[in-house]
Amino acid sequence: MPIIRFLLYLWQLPQNLLGLGLIALCKVRHIDIQKNNGIYVLDKFWAGGVSLGSYIFLHKCENNERSIQHERGHQKQSLMLGPLYLIIVGIPSALLCTLAKYSPKISHEYFDHFPEKWADKLGGVQRLPK
Repeated sequence: MPIIRFLLYLWQLPQNLLGLGLIALCKVRHIDIQKNNGIYVLDKFWAGGVSLGSYIFLHKCENNERSIQHERGHQKQSLMLGPLYLIIVGIPSALLCTLAKYSPKISHEYFDHFPEKWADKLGGVQRLPK
């Protein structure tokens, strides 16, 4: 199966390159990064979590099962969409995350919006109704 993994890595190459770049940036900036069961946990991170192809990054405060499941949902989106992932999911998700930092309303409804709701569904995340 190594050929299948290689082909899937190529299919997701844009986000995989960003993931490798983020690992390199953390090393250059001396940001503590620990790999735990395939998840990169950072002590300093601008977001709660980010999924970039084969790489999942979580802030140490978000290193919990629900966050991991949610990011695994984003990984499934990446597998489905391949090189379109960043355009269809990555950019909208980053914009939503940024808006949520400045708007309590958007923050409260964050996981009700695309693509977060879809990631929850793919990752099997159950959230309490509001």
